[in-house]
Amino acid sequence: MPQKLIPALPVDRFTGPLRNIRSSMDGTAWTFDLIPSLTLDTPVRKSPPTGNPTEDQINKILEGSRPIVEAANLLRLEFYSVQACVVQEEFVELYDEFSIQPDSFPLLKDGKGCFPFLLVENSKWRATLPDYQGGDWPELQHYMMLSMETHVNLLGILDSIEWVKNSGG
Repeated sequence: MPQKLIPALPVDRFTGPLRNIRSSMDGTAWTFDLIPSLTLDTPVRKSPPTGNPTEDQINKILEGSRPIVEAANLLRLEFYSVQACVVQEEFVELYDEFSIQPDSFPLLKDGKGCFPFLLVENSKWRATLPDYQGGDWPELQHYMMLSMETHVNLLGILDSIEWVKNSGG
């Protein structure tokens, strides 16, 4: 059976793509903060010339755009018994097990971007884990988290999910 991506939560839990992913690890327990993006209503103002041609060109390109920042609330995911985790920059594809065609990614409710927290059904990566390393644990899942810059693939057991205030953004 081919790999299939499905939202790990109801689709209406996210209204936009992730701006950032923060994480902390304690032994085999791992906490991930999925931080949604927020597009500000106030456009970027025209900047005075700096004398640096590159900076001036960038400022000209950004003029009138609306900044994207971290939202006030984030989704905290706590995993225990994490067997493996791979973090890759958005355009890096080192492992064939993670290559999934972009047209198969589930979309956000408004259709503007893919859903950022996914469960990988029939995971090739999960299937390679031997029984003696947790491969026989039925609750062990392959999760994928996608931000604007980073992809995280994780084999683990999800313990808790909660929305909390974003104190680090």
